Amino acid sequence: METKETVPKPHGRDEVVQAIMSAAIPLIAERGVKSVSFRDIAEAANVNHGLITRHFGTKEALLARVGDLLAERMFRDVHQHKTVSIDQFGQIRTWMAKHRTEVRALVRILMDTSVADREPGLSAQFFQEVTTWFSAQLTGADRHEVLLTIYMLATQLFGGEILDAHFQAVYGGGEDDVMAIKEQAFRKLFDS
Repeated sequence: METKETVPKPHGRDEVVQAIMSAAIPLIAERGVKSVSFRDIAEAANVNHGLITRHFGTKEALLARVGDLLAERMFRDVHQHKTVSIDQFGQIRTWMAKHRTEVRALVRILMDTSVADREPGLSAQFFQEVTTWFSAQLTGADRHEVLLTIYMLATQLFGGEILDAHFQAVYGGGEDDVMAIKEQAFRKLFDS
């Protein structure tokens, strides 16, 4: 008989919240937002499903918190690099490959939830931080240029998570070929 390995039972509010959010990430990455229930997350987190309702209220609120957590992690890790340039493409690509589950979960949350489902305060704060950081790096750029760069960069990086496998299947070649094309696209973004 196969037994399921469980995580240790969390104790206290902070541990429970952390366990719930940590358990949600791989489930969302694997199955998508709509296919994951509170019961699935509770089982993976080794908590009673009622605790999810108590600490998050709704599925949308949980998804917003998980999405913001993932976005903040990504920003914090990439933010350690002091300049925005083509040299960062490799660093960002390496980070995304190393954190594939988190990136996939973030992409699924962004695709499967509407802006109306999110708490605007948390997302707005994250994007304000990103905009401030990019503004400091892109000297001489106005706010519109900064926002355009952020949009194009996010579209390229996250869009690749959705489209890479399809692109590879249609045009042939391996993952390295797709990465070479993405790097060229990234260069065009910063050279324009």
